[in-house]
Amino acid sequence: MLIKLFNKIKKQKNFHLLLLFFIFLLAAYLRFSNLNWDRGLALHPDERNIARAVVNLDWPEKTDPEFYAYNGFPLFLTDISSQIISYLSNDIQWQTDFAKINLITRAYSALFSFLTVIFFYLIGKELFKKKTSLIITFLASTTVTFIQHAHFGVTESLLLLELLILTWLSIKLIKEKKQKFLLAMAIVLGISFATKSSALAFALVPISALLMVHQLKAKTLLKLIAFFGISALIFFTTSPNTFFNFQKFLSTMQYEQAVASGQEKIFYTMQFINTTPYLFPIKTLMWQSSFVLLITAGWGFYLFMKNKEKYKLLWPFMLFSALYFLYVGRWYAKFNRYLIPFIPALIILTGLSIDQLKNKKIEKILITLLLITHSIWALSFIQIYQQEHIRITASRWIENNIAEQSTILHEERDERLPVIFSEPINYQYLLLELYQVDSLEKINNLSEQLAKGDYLIIASQRLYRTIPRSDEHPYTSNYYHLLFAEELGYQKIMGFASYPKLLGVDIKDDGVEETFRVFDHPTIFIFKNVDHLSREELFEMIIEKN
Repeated sequence: MLIKLFNKIKKQKNFHLLLLFFIFLLAAYLRFSNLNWDRGLALHPDERNIARAVVNLDWPEKTDPEFYAYNGFPLFLTDISSQIISYLSNDIQWQTDFAKINLITRAYSALFSFLTVIFFYLIGKELFKKKTSLIITFLASTTVTFIQHAHFGVTESLLLLELLILTWLSIKLIKEKKQKFLLAMAIVLGISFATKSSALAFALVPISALLMVHQLKAKTLLKLIAFFGISALIFFTTSPNTFFNFQKFLSTMQYEQAVASGQEKIFYTMQFINTTPYLFPIKTLMWQSSFVLLITAGWGFYLFMKNKEKYKLLWPFMLFSALYFLYVGRWYAKFNRYLIPFIPALIILTGLSIDQLKNKKIEKILITLLLITHSIWALSFIQIYQQEHIRITASRWIENNIAEQSTILHEERDERLPVIFSEPINYQYLLLELYQVDSLEKINNLSEQLAKGDYLIIASQRLYRTIPRSDEHPYTSNYYHLLFAEELGYQKIMGFASYPKLLGVDIKDDGVEETFRVFDHPTIFIFKNVDHLSREELFEMIIEKN
């Protein structure tokens, strides 16, 4: 009876629009759900950097954010928004308080991510059957990495939106050959440049679309010059600080490139020691989207190459996607955020696979697998933001169970717990500097601190999962081995973990790329010094070879 009712509804004229409405509703829910998930603690370092830059601004009087890893557009947008909200609410803290600024940037991230889902639908409409366009819209709405970055006040959602708009406009330009689409692309590309310098790669989309519409000749070159002239003007207008502080901007970009290539070795890239180009990013993509999507997209790419003429509307976008992955996939630093501009290709190629299927039975099986895996993963992941942040939970336990005046050891380059206090509690803190290259002096200092400590708190997997990868840290690696084996006199008394969860079942993602976990759902361990070994005993144990 239910099946008959469903089939009857399915035949209704507005069924397609009804499904689309519910997909958009789901996308909005997954993106806007509890944007204040860390209660204003700003646990993502990029969010803190952006908030600090916005505090430095006072547009239009002061336009230098004194921060150049991002360009001016997202910073000015946030600053202007904070001024408006501050004026309307009569609360100056919207311009000065990191927690309130983060709410603004996260709201924009969620909005941009939601608009991205709409552009997936518009692209699908141009390329595929109605049913397929709905499917890729659903896949976009439930892609976990889009949901995650919608909850961070960073630029990834905006960059993704800009790429999707450029892709849709390129398709319209090739189909209709109207110059208004080229003008719109010039404006969007200029804003993309003003968002982040990595958007320079997006220029491949409009350039290749223009060359498809007009053969390479003098007139086309003039169009390209005019196109980039307009983009440069928009770039300058929306990010003047990039030009006025060009040397500082250039220095920042050179540093960022050195980090990405591995020329500059820093603590947060240690996780990439001895990782394999392309294979490591593919593993990360499986967590960011789904294994089924990767397989289906791979088949879609084969079909695209086999039917290039049929899918010529996709050429600009596919050229960008292929070259982008070939370039980024070989980098030493393989952060999951670098892969986000490549994920639309996986979704659209999946749509191509579905559209080309002739066997209805296989088509139903494939669609069912995609819908189920994406639904389960998205609904599991959103649980992270619908419960108390694990560092807050751990902090409350510390306040209630660790006495005042206790000496707490904590690791460098990670959050010091407790991060909040119900009432001020007087703890003594000792910082464990574990990233520096091993030496006997370093281990002597570590042993002395371990001997003095009452508790040792590990706030995430950041250090203990990455330092053992380094050949320059044999003693520190041994320290972690002994610590977790409870052979240093410290006993693990509490552990806190927050995993994606559905129906009470945890989906453990411990082995994924570090930044996928460390900000919103880290694992925390608390050790208590029960044996109080001496500095000499600890030193001998740590430097002893396994």
